[in-house]
Amino acid sequence: LIIFLFLMEADRRGKGWALWAWLPLYVIWLNLHGGFLLGLGLLAVYCGQQFFLTFLAEKSFLHSLKAVKRPIWFFLATGLLTLANPYGTDYIPYIWHAVTLDRTPFIPEWRPLWQVSWPALWLWLCSLAVVLYAAGKKGLGQEPGLFIIAATAWFALWHYRHLSIFGVAWMCYAPLYLENTPLGDLINKFWRENSRLVAAVFVIIGLAGTFYAVRNQFWQIRIPITAEEGKEGVPVYPAGVVGYLKDRKFSGNLMVPFSTGAYVSWHLYPEVKVSLDSRFEVAYPVETVAESQRFYGAAEGWRETLGKYRTDAVLIPRGSNLDRAMAENTGGMGQRASLPWVCVYVDDGFSLYLRSDLAEKFPSVDRRGKPIPARFP
Repeated sequence: LIIFLFLMEADRRGKGWALWAWLPLYVIWLNLHGGFLLGLGLLAVYCGQQFFLTFLAEKSFLHSLKAVKRPIWFFLATGLLTLANPYGTDYIPYIWHAVTLDRTPFIPEWRPLWQVSWPALWLWLCSLAVVLYAAGKKGLGQEPGLFIIAATAWFALWHYRHLSIFGVAWMCYAPLYLENTPLGDLINKFWRENSRLVAAVFVIIGLAGTFYAVRNQFWQIRIPITAEEGKEGVPVYPAGVVGYLKDRKFSGNLMVPFSTGAYVSWHLYPEVKVSLDSRFEVAYPVETVAESQRFYGAAEGWRETLGKYRTDAVLIPRGSNLDRAMAENTGGMGQRASLPWVCVYVDDGFSLYLRSDLAEKFPSVDRRGKPIPARFP
């Protein structure tokens, strides 16, 4: 994205090579990550911005259209280059399906900003206030990239996941907007007159960050494995359950939550097949993901889901609705009750239930309150 913004700014300044450099960059982006759509979309925004600013200055529709003829041709070429992928034309309907898919019920970071983080929303508002202040002081014509700022801000407002994209665009353009404004002059004056103080503050921040990183042993990659750590909004990984199943050479089908399937597969495939992983619509029907979410929420019909598939074991996050429901319908560790499932393993992050006919071969293990070694991944 940063390279893209650099090339658009170079083109705006009349560098003829910039849009040509964009085309191979787009092909690389296209074949590395689905976020390539951001480049295509922002190129369209760039074309609209150039048209608007030219029209604002010259009040001629035809002349403004002629001024953006070259970037429009490159936009069309970019669209055609989307076919330069391993799937050809089949990729287009998939991308359309992926873009129009509502992910908010499944993935929190796709929710609107105000539903995820109020501090982030206030930061978003303050950053926009800076842009609006500069626009009021200098005028729209003096703010290149303003349309890109507006587009990314809109995406960020509706999807927390896109806040970083807005942050990148803002950092690329906002300092330029503030130049030659009273606030910008005040910042520059303070920086010049207090250069030693500013340098000292940054040195202290750097040292504090280094001390914090060393104190937390940043070279040791640790993963969260307890329900308490999950309350901080981070994924929790079933390291204890994986170790239990691996040590006892378990082989079969394991029902897993959305966020843990990839971790389980990494360690236990091919002996263990998971019900789901976080590739989402790339590998699984959306209905399957929704069904899994309802199951782990112990919503109506969860019992039917439990018996619907050839499931040998169920991995359940501790403290979840399903954890409570299963405990109420079974007799606890190693005990049978109304459901033909037995809890054979429990720790501070997960419980593991096996079908009663399999449970007899597996000892009951309770590791609550005990340390569990976990490596990544």
